[in-house]
Amino acid sequence: MVDFLINHAKDIGTFLAGLVTGAAGGSLVTIRLSRKNQLTGDGSIADQSRARAGGDVVGRDKTVSTRS
Repeated sequence: MVDFLINHAKDIGTFLAGLVTGAAGGSLVTIRLSRKNQLTGDGSIADQSRARAGGDVVGRDKTVSTRS
């Protein structure tokens, strides 16, 4: 196992560096787009202040009408 790591250290290092670089680049693009949408008002934020669930709500109470 150690021999494998030593023989392929350059390839493993290149792969890990690519992963880190790709993750950092993707994060920066996401942050930039989020900030742009926030500044220009392009982001869609729905007003849910009067929303009501009509059926099962996972982890919450249910709106149930009982008939006698």
